Amino acid sequence: MKLIFTCGGTAGHINPAIGIAGRLCELLPETEILFVGAEGMMETELIPKEGFDIRTIRISNLSRSFSLQGIKHNLGTIHHVVSGIREARKIIQD
Repeated sequence: MKLIFTCGGTAGHINPAIGIAGRLCELLPETEILFVGAEGMMETELIPKEGFDIRTIRISNLSRSFSLQGIKHNLGTIHHVVSGIREARKIIQD
């Protein structure tokens, strides 16, 4: 069985996912698990330490500011969403 876990942002999301993945591997040793997370975030450190593979996608948040800088940031976020969808599709296909 092949499974993809996606989690991140806080250890409160990452650690339970790691625990579930580990238990699944114990119960079903043929299980292949891949984690998908945000580039440069906490999950890129925690997940490999537990022996699981991780692929990353570049993401960013939305700015609530109506300043020029906030608008530029949001345009970058739109770009990350579009490219992230392509990256996610490729990860699933692989």
